[in-house]
Amino acid sequence: MAEPSDAATVPAEGLGSRLFSPGQTNGLAKRLAKLSQDTKVARAFSFFALGVCAGLWIPFYPVWMALLIGALSGLIAYRFPILSLILGSMFATAAAASQSPEFGLVFLVVSLIVLFCSLFDWRFGLVVLLALFLSRTGLSFAVILLAAALLPVFLTVSAGITAAFTMVIVSSCANLDMLGLIVAAPHSGSFMLFYPTDGAAFLPGNILSAINSMQFADLNIISGVMAANLGASIVPYLSIFVWGFAALAMHAAVQRPKLTYIQRAAMATMASVAIALAYVASMAAFSLDVIPLPVTAAMLVAISGPALLWTALWARDHYAEHFMLQVSGGSVGRRVSEMTELGKSSFELIGGLSDVKADMKESIMVPLLRPEMARRFAIDPPKGILLFGPPGCGKTMLMKALANELRVEMITVKCSDIMSKWYGESESKIAELFETAKKRRPSIIFFDDLEAMAKNRDFYAGDDVTPRLLSIILSELDGMDRSSGMILVGTTNRPEMIDPALLRPGRFDKVIYVPPPSREERIDIIKVHLAERPVTEGLDINEVARRTERYSGADLANVVRESAVLAMKREIEGQAGSKITAEDMLMVVGRVKPSISLTMLEEYELLKAGYERKMHHIVREERKLAVPWKDIVGADRTKQDIRDYVELLLRRPDVVAGFKLKPGRGILLFGPQGCGKRLIVQASARELGLPVQQVNCSDLVSPFGNAPPVREAFQRARENSPSVIILEEIHHVASKAALESQEARRVLGQILAELDNADAKGHVLVVATTHMPQMLQGDLLRPGRFDKLFYVPAPDVDARERMFRRLLTGLPLAKDVDAALVKSLAQRADGYAGADIAAVVDEAKLIAVVGNDGGKEPLISLKSLEKAFERIHPSVTGEEMDGIEAFMAGRKVRV
Repeated sequence: MAEPSDAATVPAEGLGSRLFSPGQTNGLAKRLAKLSQDTKVARAFSFFALGVCAGLWIPFYPVWMALLIGALSGLIAYRFPILSLILGSMFATAAAASQSPEFGLVFLVVSLIVLFCSLFDWRFGLVVLLALFLSRTGLSFAVILLAAALLPVFLTVSAGITAAFTMVIVSSCANLDMLGLIVAAPHSGSFMLFYPTDGAAFLPGNILSAINSMQFADLNIISGVMAANLGASIVPYLSIFVWGFAALAMHAAVQRPKLTYIQRAAMATMASVAIALAYVASMAAFSLDVIPLPVTAAMLVAISGPALLWTALWARDHYAEHFMLQVSGGSVGRRVSEMTELGKSSFELIGGLSDVKADMKESIMVPLLRPEMARRFAIDPPKGILLFGPPGCGKTMLMKALANELRVEMITVKCSDIMSKWYGESESKIAELFETAKKRRPSIIFFDDLEAMAKNRDFYAGDDVTPRLLSIILSELDGMDRSSGMILVGTTNRPEMIDPALLRPGRFDKVIYVPPPSREERIDIIKVHLAERPVTEGLDINEVARRTERYSGADLANVVRESAVLAMKREIEGQAGSKITAEDMLMVVGRVKPSISLTMLEEYELLKAGYERKMHHIVREERKLAVPWKDIVGADRTKQDIRDYVELLLRRPDVVAGFKLKPGRGILLFGPQGCGKRLIVQASARELGLPVQQVNCSDLVSPFGNAPPVREAFQRARENSPSVIILEEIHHVASKAALESQEARRVLGQILAELDNADAKGHVLVVATTHMPQMLQGDLLRPGRFDKLFYVPAPDVDARERMFRRLLTGLPLAKDVDAALVKSLAQRADGYAGADIAAVVDEAKLIAVVGNDGGKEPLISLKSLEKAFERIHPSVTGEEMDGIEAFMAGRKVRV
């Protein structure tokens, strides 16, 4: 006998809970919500309504047949809307022919014209026919008002005028006093009588009989009736103009983002009142009976502007992808509103980047959303914005959020898709793109990887299409009015490759660096991605944020996604109610590597200094100095002298000019290795808020170095003046031994040329460091070059004691590590540089951890410090000090 399966042992309640679990219920709700936003479903329901109205407009079909026509129309329209229009017109033509062959023939001609125009856009036929089929109820203009709010203005006006003229024909040649709020002059002749029919006697064969009867239509009757009635009065045609103005007002009420809801409601109400007044005036002009008050009130409610406005706004948001399309939609680019993989984004849902978001809000959103304030301060939105930074840091998400905040159309273009091997095709695509954006104003054109088609002219090949594309873009930008409602946004990972002509103010006015997230920003990003996922209560993500340095926003999203997969696997394996834990996330972090390398970070920091043009700046902790000014121990007088000199030259130029001082262009810091020469300059610059360009001279002559060229470093420093350039280990290019190399001579020549050509008023200070000053070439130290010398000595016993005390603070120490031991350590460390002392403490930490048996907490003890001293030897040698002292004696440097 077979053993019972696991499913058989599940109690009924457990089985029911599985069948109707919250997760499955939520999944069903999400599928239903997704289905409700499917534009094809909305189209099917619209054509269902059209089919029902077509069946009920003229007395011919029973109710069940009208519902069947609607169902067929909706099903076909889900895939083939044009075919559904043809089907609906065919059934309506049969109903018209059942009343009289002449009316059937007239309606056939009208419907063929409408269907022909619908080949360009099926929505045209939907609006015209639906307005016509609702004409007997007085709801025709409700269709036009909704179309004006949801569709492009050209499509709405053209469909409204066509529907109105059609209703004029029907009203003038029928025996009805009111059709669709269009009133015709009274008449005696008509070929449309609208006889009631017996629905019970209807047979499907009646449709073919009605259509066949049109061959017996009398053309003389048609021409006589239409000639006598269409020209009887100009009043119906004046009503058509009122319709047009009302449609434009309704379109403006919805489409203009600058209007408040009260202003929009007022415009929509005016549109409805204008139609009602035109109808009443037409009735009075023809001396027709006044419509009873209840009927008039019901009619006004039916076409109430605010009600239709609310409906239009809801539908526009619910089906944004569908209703923002234009008649002449371009084939180039992809609308960001169609990029469903980005979701509904806003600035609040994007973690971090507060400085970038603040710049975008102030320079773009305020001028467009608060025009009265912008006009008061004469602030115009920029023509162009360039975002650059490592991939995955949120450039596209920022633009998606901006488009949502502004509620404007945004078209994104992959520049590689523009490029074509066929002559003239790329230029045609660019021209079409700008023409489409102009029709969709206010709009944003978003170029991804802009360097692909706007690269520097120095990189062109002989048959490259890029120069022609760049010329078109430049001419479009120059021809754009700042108030035109168009903004060009580009993103790039390589801003140095973009042609400088495109980056000047007046074209790309803003150049914004989108950096990798800082620790606080990573916490915000992780919280955003965890918001809709099940997590353990009190989940601490600080450790995750600490261990994800150099992770981009996309990397963090992947970490959260993979952590959710781990929790899902546990639930599948039977652990009900599993949630994402910190351990899940840390496990994923250990397996997923960051996409941003250290080399990339250094390169982008240099690019930021050279290209960024924005107002808001924040200091992210990964870019802060590891050792602040107050924590640099030793050489107190030298430190203060260096700081005062830097401040005098770069922060107090008025004092320099007042005393007619002639400051040098460079200073030289020399002293033993590891004594903090570079740290002192960096800390001084940080205290004074000065940017620093750092160049390692050993990389300049190394075939494996990646230091920026000397000229580029000096240019970048001038562009960000006042600023400081640090030339580390300058003896690698300026010592007598180094100058035997041709490459070293070339680099030193560039450095001296930049120094000789530099203007002291340029507010750029060049600082060189070395531990071999006696080996430097004499020309380097002559007046006007590196003529200010500062000696940074090895730490004395007091400084060494303070260093040990600072480095040991906050560490787990044994009882034998007290103040007396620290003093003895300082005396023992004679000849140790600051870097050596830090190495001793680090080695003691390692010894304490490795030597621990696991039974108790590891502590730094006297024993571990003793072993560390045995392994770490002093780096300040007597030979090195002899050379430094000889140099100081020859130069008479003050100690």
